[in-house]
Amino acid sequence: MKRIIPAIALLLLLAGMTHAQSTTVSVQTTDAASQSWNNGTFQFSFQPNPQFPGQYNWTGGTLPLNISGVINSTGGFSVSVPSNTAITPQGSSWNLQVCSQATSPCFTTNNVTIAGTTQSFTITPPAIQISLINPPASPMLAYSDSEISSAQIGSYYYQIPIQNYRFCQAVTGPLCTLWNTFGGGPPPTGFPRLDQVLNQNVGKTFNQGGAAIGFTAGPGLNLSGETSPLTVPVIVSCTTAAAGQICDDGTNYHIFVNGVDTLLVFSSSSIGSGNNGDVVGYKVAAGQVSLQDLGPVDTATGNSFININNTSPLDGDLSCWNAFGPPFWVNCTPGAVDTSVNGASNAYTISFSDQLTTIDHDVAGSASVTVTLPTAITLGLNPGFVFVWSNHSTHADSIAPTTWTINGSATLSVAANTFCRVRVDPNSATNWIADCANTSSGGTVTSVTGTSPIVSSGGSTPAISCPTCVTSTGISGMTAGQVPVAATATTITSSVAASTTVNGATCALGSTCNSGHHGISFSIGIPGGTALTVASTTTDYITVPFACTINAYNLAIDAGTITVKFWKVATGTAIPTSANSINTSGVSISSGTAIHSTTLTDFTTTAVAASDILAMNVTAVATAAYVNGVLSCQE
Repeated sequence: MKRIIPAIALLLLLAGMTHAQSTTVSVQTTDAASQSWNNGTFQFSFQPNPQFPGQYNWTGGTLPLNISGVINSTGGFSVSVPSNTAITPQGSSWNLQVCSQATSPCFTTNNVTIAGTTQSFTITPPAIQISLINPPASPMLAYSDSEISSAQIGSYYYQIPIQNYRFCQAVTGPLCTLWNTFGGGPPPTGFPRLDQVLNQNVGKTFNQGGAAIGFTAGPGLNLSGETSPLTVPVIVSCTTAAAGQICDDGTNYHIFVNGVDTLLVFSSSSIGSGNNGDVVGYKVAAGQVSLQDLGPVDTATGNSFININNTSPLDGDLSCWNAFGPPFWVNCTPGAVDTSVNGASNAYTISFSDQLTTIDHDVAGSASVTVTLPTAITLGLNPGFVFVWSNHSTHADSIAPTTWTINGSATLSVAANTFCRVRVDPNSATNWIADCANTSSGGTVTSVTGTSPIVSSGGSTPAISCPTCVTSTGISGMTAGQVPVAATATTITSSVAASTTVNGATCALGSTCNSGHHGISFSIGIPGGTALTVASTTTDYITVPFACTINAYNLAIDAGTITVKFWKVATGTAIPTSANSINTSGVSISSGTAIHSTTLTDFTTTAVAASDILAMNVTAVATAAYVNGVLSCQE
């Protein structure tokens, strides 16, 4: 029993030591003027025993040397601080510094010993005293008017509780006896008076009952708060003779600049009978500057200053006349003239100058061509880069992007008599899209083997003929109902059927069978991107290398409604404009997001000649950010 009692006492002692490792300290901060230092800050700083300057240990863990925080809205705070009784060596203490939210010095209580489970005390700093006679550049902060120890008329400070500025309207000695709040009503009659400004180089603001006029350190005069024009007195025939002088003679403003009475602002009467919007230029005479009318901007005839509407200009773009302006000059972005690849050439690299052009592999080309296609970034950061590769040779060409893909693959094969319109994929940052179609309009039979159907090197729409056929009957080696084929005019080598089927239609030998059915595709915008606008530049162009007849149209959009017109012009040196429209009112999508129609009553013509340049232009749009149009065209 005697051994149990000391053990219990030891446990209680250890429990007490563990519990006393930290002390919950509660402090109330109220200064000598009974103002609590609301929303200020505090900091405990550890102070070692001067007799033991070495390492200190705390039984609660790593000893924090500084503990800081924020005073609450009533001037109090509570924080856990390591007890000095749990810190070795003994004899340490804490310094407690408190700072108000006002523009005033902080206050420090030194050598506070923290012990026990809880500890409470009150700190009473000196009353806050703030002088506004020579304030700093930024506004002073105070809890109340009583904390302002000196001021002059026009002095102001920011009062923390009301979160607004207070300005002095009357003083007795150094003390302000009348304060008012900005926006709190009009100031007394006669206030402010600029003769009360003792030093214009010190920032000062004067309330005018809703607007403020103020001097800014510099010196300078800040009138940015004014809501009505600044009035300058009108003095008939006034002149200025000293630097800084300005006056209004009823027609012009005069200001003295570099020893000269200079006209500063001009009335319309001082420049003659100019029209609104004309360009005005300086005229200097006898040391005075006046204005003269230099003419209009963007008129269709006569002398005019040109205003060019450059939409997303690129290096090498050209401006052209727009008869439907203003603006009369626009960025046409025509690119360079078309290019031809001839003879035995077997390589071609797409460059910036190929923008909106057709590169033609000539019909007499004797080798396949590998087309190197750089990225659109390399080609001039042009997200709308587009070109046409037209293979009229008898060899298969290939288009090989250097980094990107084309139609999702590393290369694209372009068969003989095929053209491909290549453009940047609006849905991928690293892919080209190629829309390809056949270019052939006819061909001639060059050879026949066995009894197989006749084929032509002229492509999918052959003009079938039989220059070596023998028109005889009962000849050995022929099959009944077929046409003989001879190596010479007298030798029969084989026979073939008298007709063949081309795209579902019977085509007799010697007949020209047109089977080319093409889609002429246009695309404008990016799905889900910025909404399209109606403009002459909201247009896509394509050169059609074959003749055909339009028999239907198709439209697809990502959202909203749209109306487009198609333009057409014969090949030459200019692209089509709205003056070349082949629509009366335009074709539209008013509901849904796609339409196919064979009704062509809105088209003024459906005939397309070889190498015609076609365009699709947006004439009305709501919400849509992307439109694809395809003209179905039959050769």
